[in-house]
Amino acid sequence: MKFIRTLMAAATALAVTAFVVPTFAADDPGPAAYAQALKGKRVMLVPLAMGFDLAQGWAHYLKKEVEAWGGTFETRDPNWVVDAGAQAITDAISSDTRPDVLIIHAPDLNSYSKLMKKAQAAGTYVILVDNPANFPADAFVGSDWDRLGQLEAEAAIKGCGENSSKKIGLVQGDQANSSSLYQYAGIMKVLDKHPDFKVVAKPDSNWDATTSRNVTTTMLQQNPDICSIIDFWDGDA
Repeated sequence: MKFIRTLMAAATALAVTAFVVPTFAADDPGPAAYAQALKGKRVMLVPLAMGFDLAQGWAHYLKKEVEAWGGTFETRDPNWVVDAGAQAITDAISSDTRPDVLIIHAPDLNSYSKLMKKAQAAGTYVILVDNPANFPADAFVGSDWDRLGQLEAEAAIKGCGENSSKKIGLVQGDQANSSSLYQYAGIMKVLDKHPDFKVVAKPDSNWDATTSRNVTTTMLQQNPDICSIIDFWDGDA
């Protein structure tokens, strides 16, 4: 667990240095601790796919940090296929060069749970990124999707105002991904307290920009007086 905390601290340090340039004391133990923890370690990222901005951004900064501290970083590309992701994790666990850390972008709540448990049993730390899962990972790095949904609903209500149609549309991701499910739950928590505001449409985009535009066009045609649309991902908004 100390190794995970150190890896997380290194990632946090990177985020902080994007905004400020701190003055470290000569005897600051941070860098030495990072180097000691990561030297010779293997870190693998298994996202949903490598061909989109989130995964590319994570891979860029993880590679930069892990290799800077003496570790080895690699990725696998399931290309949106859950079975391919499962095979990548299986191969990693059984490999002679088994990674010390698996960073997994889970496609849903349950698909990789048994494999992640197997990875932990083999001695690999498991970090979930962006999407929570029904699994006690060593760490989760991502948004509070429920709270984000609440904030989106509050902004929609405020933007619409009392003199509007009070009609709200949702463009969800899908019905399996935890970020979509939790975001929806957060939105409904707020709307339940404002029963005069109604969700008049809630199609899925399946995280595809073209699908998002098409379902939004249909939504507006069917509800021309809609006052707010909440899209669950800015990548296809």
